Amino acid sequence: MHLSLKCVPPALSFVGKYLLATGKMSYSLELGFCSTHVQCNRQARIILNRDGYRAEAALLERFARQLDFGACWADSGWSCVHHYYDPGRDAGLLGRAPSTVLCRRYFQRALIHWRAGHYRRAMFFLGAAGHLVQDAWEPHHASCRVGAGHSSYERWVQQNRRRYLAGCKGLYWGFGDAADWVKAAACQGRELFGLVGGPPDAGNYHLATNCLLPLAQQSTAGFFLLFLELVGFTGEFGDRLLQIIGAAA
Repeated sequence: MHLSLKCVPPALSFVGKYLLATGKMSYSLELGFCSTHVQCNRQARIILNRDGYRAEAALLERFARQLDFGACWADSGWSCVHHYYDPGRDAGLLGRAPSTVLCRRYFQRALIHWRAGHYRRAMFFLGAAGHLVQDAWEPHHASCRVGAGHSSYERWVQQNRRRYLAGCKGLYWGFGDAADWVKAAACQGRELFGLVGGPPDAGNYHLATNCLLPLAQQSTAGFFLLFLELVGFTGEFGDRLLQIIGAAA
């Protein structure tokens, strides 16, 4: 199925423009809004640092707020209907463009902004793209199932997220296309739908989350590293570029 990007809502809504202009989201973050995604971003930076990518982790830490703003903005408005991808059907929810399309779009915008020297905007869209990779690990998103305990499970994960932390061993897949990261995550996430698709069960929720949430963090590390490699931020050159970006950002 081929879906045009026209099926996807404009990438920068009023909310997104407001966040980029003001950076005001601290109140919402303190309330726990999108806190699971924020945790994935934070652990991704820790993973990269412990895996030896210290300059890369330092850069991402410098732009942590922009990454988190983008991750939270991704759930604004009606764009959440595009946060589904079923690898079995290679399709999204109810004929909508799947998350593979949206992830690729956000990732490309991040590359364009970075190469233009708009580093904050680049990290904003990288955070939005990372959100979709993280969502793909969630079995409802990976099965295109609305309802079926979706809200109950995500609330449980948010409340218990600190029990499931990965601190090293990122997933450094060789995919150069952002959409392939969503596909790979969804292929694994959908396999555990049976644990979370029924009535709330803390035991089953634990089994699924103990597997999937650390993987979401580890894949986020690899996904962020892919972006930095594509824009040429690596090794000793990365250390020097970090100083330049610090002055320009």
